[in-house]
Amino acid sequence: MKNKYFLYIILFLSVNGFAQESLTLQQAIETGLKNNYSIIIQRNEAAKAVNNYTPGNAGMLPRLDATVIQNNTITDTRQEYTTGNIIDRNGATASSLNADGALTWTVFDGFTMFASYNKLKELQKAGDINARMTIEDALQQIIASYFDVVKQQTLLQVIDSSRKISDIKLNIAKTRFEIGAASKLDYLQAQVDRNADESLYKKQIVTIAESKIRLNQLLARKVDTDFFPADSIIASSPAELDQSLSKALSDNSQLKIAGSNLEIARLTIREWKGQRWPTIDLNAGYNYSQSSSEASLVQENKSNGLNYGFTVRWNLFNGFTLNSIIKNAKLDYNSYMIRLDEIKSSVDAETRIAWQQLRSNLEIVTLEQQNALLAKENINLAIERFRVGLTDELQLKEAQQSYTEALNRLVGVQYDARISQTTLQRITGTLIQ
Repeated sequence: MKNKYFLYIILFLSVNGFAQESLTLQQAIETGLKNNYSIIIQRNEAAKAVNNYTPGNAGMLPRLDATVIQNNTITDTRQEYTTGNIIDRNGATASSLNADGALTWTVFDGFTMFASYNKLKELQKAGDINARMTIEDALQQIIASYFDVVKQQTLLQVIDSSRKISDIKLNIAKTRFEIGAASKLDYLQAQVDRNADESLYKKQIVTIAESKIRLNQLLARKVDTDFFPADSIIASSPAELDQSLSKALSDNSQLKIAGSNLEIARLTIREWKGQRWPTIDLNAGYNYSQSSSEASLVQENKSNGLNYGFTVRWNLFNGFTLNSIIKNAKLDYNSYMIRLDEIKSSVDAETRIAWQQLRSNLEIVTLEQQNALLAKENINLAIERFRVGLTDELQLKEAQQSYTEALNRLVGVQYDARISQTTLQRITGTLIQ
């Protein structure tokens, strides 16, 4: 839907039809979310954190190992016994088979396993937040790049409008020169101005192409894909400052990841403290053994059975190494706490700045709309006065320049307002709906 601000430009410009494929902002966002390389990589990292969040990785589940060993030998044997018996065998075969099953279950480790499990949960949460931050960063770039294409496309229309004014000025100057009502100097200057507009028009086409390439790159599609942006630059008024600040402090992604890092640091301290306690393991196993030998007095031997018990391990002294580790972990926790306060202050300041910039830009938009209307009326009067000889070429050129500058400022401040809105949405955590 056309924005009311953009309609003022439409009133001034002669808009040509475009044959390129239409691309809306929503389509660009959907394509970016699906294809953007950074988003895909970060989603994979988040998925890894989900996979790691299991009781087994926290050490809560038992460990079961099975071992099977089978050996075969062929030997030449000669044995003489005190009884006078002699065993002399060549190529005697022997074989053995051992199978073991061992179960170990740590039932107490100073509650370290519970801290580890909660830490894995917090790491999963941090992975989701990091993925969101990556998406927010990509969305901000996509929105800025999309509206840059809109901006450059609109500026091309401004230049085209100036070209049409130059055409009118050139035709009038030519007619006046041919009938002797004006000097050739005015006619030549009109040609120079027309050529200058044509040069700007061609340069702007290149600028549009470069802007489209950058957007296509963000969307991870063929960079030479041509399109026409279907949406106009839309900027909405922000909520009240208090509401924006409250939203930022509760939903800002940087604050969330800082809070998550603080919790991870706390749980890390809890993990290390758990090593001050003994570790108790329950053990159980089963063994099966079979052996046979052609050259032995015992030709076959079999055994099997269960074993069970428990193991207690307790480190009583390690040179105060654990104390140093815990002290350093506490220092890390303190650093994360300070970092959290720093980010809160930064988010508060950034919210206020972005909010003020958006409000200011919207006010300037209103002012520039009025200027654009006045400049349009002024250029129309200047053209008519030039046509009847009441205005010289220099005065018309000044009116034309004033007209194009007014439109350029309007387009520029509309773009700035939309970028300010996107920045505020990211800070307050509302960019992703």
